[in-house]
Amino acid sequence: MEQRLMELIVSRNELIYVLNALQAKHIVGVELDEFNLPTEDFALLLRGAERNLVARSLLSIDPTNKTRLLDPVLIGMVGALAFRDLAFILVRGVRGKGQQLFIFNWYQNAIVEHTLPNEGTHRLALVETESDLFTRLEQLIPLESVITTNRTRYKIPHKDFENTYQEIKNHNIGVL
Repeated sequence: MEQRLMELIVSRNELIYVLNALQAKHIVGVELDEFNLPTEDFALLLRGAERNLVARSLLSIDPTNKTRLLDPVLIGMVGALAFRDLAFILVRGVRGKGQQLFIFNWYQNAIVEHTLPNEGTHRLALVETESDLFTRLEQLIPLESVITTNRTRYKIPHKDFENTYQEIKNHNIGVL
């Protein structure tokens, strides 16, 4: 079964615009310092994001009464980030690409994958079912058998391990 993802790519300012419309200022895994901008700067950010959303047909403005109507898919996906019931973060290291962040947000019956493909860009993807989520996780972190033949092995006496562990713990070295 091939996994299908409905996805949207939005700029950080567009994300802030939608969160502001939803009266939400927090999402898991991302600091949103824009909400602390001076009033004039924040208004300027919102106006620019509004122009972009209109140009992308993700926002329509009624010319008569100036009512703004955001795309329902965009509202649903950003709403899942803002009002999630549950979220989990997956960070994976990819050789040559560094660390990649994946945030999975559950809201009611929706699962939205949130990633940051580039600086200032957010990718929101609707994962349709929990089965699709497990398929996606297998793509991201394939759980294959570890090859043990011809691997270098190191043996440390238990007492040496315990001493090293205590030394690290007592001097706050590293993360345990």
